[in-house]
Amino acid sequence: MNQNKSISLSNSNNLEVRDFNYQQLNPQVRHQIQELTIDIKNRLRRCAQDVYIIGHNLCQIKQQLKHGQFRAWLEVEFDWSVSAANKFMQVSKQFHLEDLEDVDISPSALYVLAAPSTPQAIRNEALDKAQQGQTISFSFAKQLIKSNQEKPLENDPPNSVITQESHDITTRLPNQWSLLESIKNKESQLNLSIQVYSSSLFDDYLEQEWQRMLRAEQYLSLVVCQIDLESSNSPETLMFQMLEQLSYGLASSLKRGGDFVGQYGDNQCVAVLPNTDSEGLISVVDRLMGWLIPWKKNLHQFDELNTFKIYTGTISLIPRPGVTPHNLINRALLHKELIN
Repeated sequence: MNQNKSISLSNSNNLEVRDFNYQQLNPQVRHQIQELTIDIKNRLRRCAQDVYIIGHNLCQIKQQLKHGQFRAWLEVEFDWSVSAANKFMQVSKQFHLEDLEDVDISPSALYVLAAPSTPQAIRNEALDKAQQGQTISFSFAKQLIKSNQEKPLENDPPNSVITQESHDITTRLPNQWSLLESIKNKESQLNLSIQVYSSSLFDDYLEQEWQRMLRAEQYLSLVVCQIDLESSNSPETLMFQMLEQLSYGLASSLKRGGDFVGQYGDNQCVAVLPNTDSEGLISVVDRLMGWLIPWKKNLHQFDELNTFKIYTGTISLIPRPGVTPHNLINRALLHKELIN
């Protein structure tokens, strides 16, 4: 192959000719990337092993390109976004090549199974079934994941935050310390390491994850919950305790140790989900609704709590320069939805 010649997406029918500038790379790296590029294109028939190898090749290429070059290379050679490439790369990270020999798993099913939000146990189950001769389609993989999410968690009674029968609201709502202690117990029961941070610590961790995802060109997703009290006579301690409980519920909806929750302002809490695209975000929201709706209905049994509303907003994107994580929170709330 001529190392000075760029590989182009264009053909005689295209009006636009686009070339990736391989001259900016040293000869050894240029040659390797061009050979891997051709290999990827030859494998785009996308059987399970090909998807794995494409992902492996993409990971090698990304490691050798500087920040921003990988995105440019993807656009020129394949007209792909970084998120599209991430689906291949996740497959190579979550599976072994030998596991995908002689199995019938569709590429779309592989992408879902390889998503960071999918438990390893589900991947193992899907592989076992595939190796027994079953076809693993996208819908079958989604059903496996859904069934796992619907299984009751041990030692996890519904609405465990509010269990007392007293009608005294101040005793029904746990104070700051008992609630934080219940979160720690919950983490132990669910084998989680989800952290719930105060406002000051949360800002630091949010900025840290924003910068990390910016460098990695990976998705960052947010779930924002907001409490609005319509009555100005509501005590400040009531808002504080309700926000603590909402933070707890949001944390209990998360599955991975890298996720975390923090309080933002006086009436908002935010779940931060690094390396999570919109599909993974939907799974988190589904779990949150399973906790949030019964909790809200329980509180509305009491006149003192009939004056509050809860809204949720979500957003998922790959961070880019010029945007701040705090802008992201505001954007998540632009289309917030009222929880009834």
